[in-house]
Amino acid sequence: MAVTTAHREFLANQVAGTITEVDLVDDLGNPVGNSPQLATFTQNGTRAELGAGLTFEITAGTTVAGWRARGGGTEFGGFDFTTPETFSNDGTATLLANDTFFDYASVSD
Repeated sequence: MAVTTAHREFLANQVAGTITEVDLVDDLGNPVGNSPQLATFTQNGTRAELGAGLTFEITAGTTVAGWRARGGGTEFGGFDFTTPETFSNDGTATLLANDTFFDYASVSD
């Protein structure tokens, strides 16, 4: 039997309810800027999505390469950006709610 949509939605809901912090990370996976930040994720179908955008203060010379999430003692991982950005000046980087998510639509059958 294949994994059902209800199963995938359950996973998204459980993960969304557990995540409490998000980091921006450099190309080595180390937190950068004012990480971690408190975060709330919500379930949207088979996705666990960041509930509201997060803005991080980044210092000059820092490379931002991705984000990581955790909560309840669990490291959930995250995603690496296609093109990391190295800041030549101090600035900010924002994770957008609709672009920051875990998608369980393709959980193995």
